Amino acid sequence: MTKLSQKKQMHEDAVLVSGSITHSIMNNMVEAMVRANVPDKNILDAIAITTKRVQLLERMAPNNLAKDMTTESVDWLGYYGQTWLNECRFEIEQEKDAA
Repeated sequence: MTKLSQKKQMHEDAVLVSGSITHSIMNNMVEAMVRANVPDKNILDAIAITTKRVQLLERMAPNNLAKDMTTESVDWLGYYGQTWLNECRFEIEQEKDAA
């Protein structure tokens, strides 16, 4: 593998890891809020604020890697919405029924 292809692969891997970290953090945060019976509007507001803050980071990103990582995080944040909240609530209800 050439140095250029290694660098490109490392770039792609870092972007994927960034998205995975965002996904994991948001899963935990949103699930905790759902379990605490926080209203959907408050959860969606928190997601919107988080998205805006990450988007601000993109403007300050010093290079393409940082920009790609923040873009990946914003893309993951776009996944969270009312449908995801409904699925999360459904899974929690199933856990309660199984217990």
